[in-house]
Amino acid sequence: MFTFIPQQQLLETTTQTIVQLTQTLSPITLVNILVANLLWAHLAFASVELSRDIHHMLGHLWQLFAPHHLWHHAAYRTDYRKHWPSYHKSIWHHNLPESSLMVLVATAFCLLAQMLPVPSYALPGSIWVLGYALKTFGNTILRLLKVQKAISIDTMHPTTPLTEPPNIWVVNPSYHYRHHFSDPNAYFGVKTSVLDKLLKTALSLKGRRIYIDTPLGALNTPLRQHLEQAGAKLVPNTTQPEDASILILDISTIQGLCPEAIIHKMESFLACVCTNEDITTKEIWLLVSNTESAVAWTSLDDLYQRYLSDWITHRRLDAPCILRKIILHAPLDQARATKAANQIVSAVQRDIRNILIGYSTWMILYQILKEWIVSNYFRFAAKQQ
Repeated sequence: MFTFIPQQQLLETTTQTIVQLTQTLSPITLVNILVANLLWAHLAFASVELSRDIHHMLGHLWQLFAPHHLWHHAAYRTDYRKHWPSYHKSIWHHNLPESSLMVLVATAFCLLAQMLPVPSYALPGSIWVLGYALKTFGNTILRLLKVQKAISIDTMHPTTPLTEPPNIWVVNPSYHYRHHFSDPNAYFGVKTSVLDKLLKTALSLKGRRIYIDTPLGALNTPLRQHLEQAGAKLVPNTTQPEDASILILDISTIQGLCPEAIIHKMESFLACVCTNEDITTKEIWLLVSNTESAVAWTSLDDLYQRYLSDWITHRRLDAPCILRKIILHAPLDQARATKAANQIVSAVQRDIRNILIGYSTWMILYQILKEWIVSNYFRFAAKQQ
């Protein structure tokens, strides 16, 4: 038999219970509960997104899933205008199973949070992730019902021109565009590119036209070989650099305070980045001197090269395509050049923007921190202006 409890009395009882619990638990215990919730919520969220990315990847790699996922690619033209019959089928065959899988994974984490003794305080975080998955599932249902607002919040397939190059970690429309219209067997990430970085599918070199501006010393031959093995096409120096997808420049031997020739080549290439395809596939790779990571400089030429490297960091803020630095620790002999070429291509396929070859872990961490500080300094200075 149920007893009716007035709302005011229920509120007072709940408040008293919370106060008593707060007084009973020590501050350390409260912090542990908060940390447990945050960690469990992040783990649940990462697992939900990973399940979505794996489902997406299997749609390309497993014959059982492929016929269903093909509707998703058939739903969009090259400017992301929708082919409505295919779009409706893609929701049934791709989006609905995907969002259902997300709900199942989130529900499993809620049950685990309730059953396991260690993360017993983590249920609120799991419920939040379940709410996120249910929201995704609900939006999918609304798209099936052709609710325009639900269709319009799909930010990954905009019909407006792209305005920024692909992101590093968080998937943006430019990143996803490459999956549809560059190489469908890469760029599987839906929200983050973590899975792509692990599988080396964060950047596909298949069919990319690469222009190497000057010979790269001992690195020249092995790098060309590894690029061709990855599916790239090396164009001869008789063609215009602007016609290539990727321009490789060696600035490690630049001398002089104002290297106008190199800057002019870069700006000429960037000026040709206009279309969605250009924004998503064109890149500049720059071989940078090891003065990039030096604490002090031994000559004026080192200072000039450091200035040029920082100029590249500043140019990245508003560049229409990706600018990638490759920093070699020391001159390479033939044996080390082959290993370095393999490391460069592998790092590029993981979409690493600052590639350090031959450095210790501490120096790599130092370089990442330095680049982050310099980049944020330029970004802050630009906002102030």
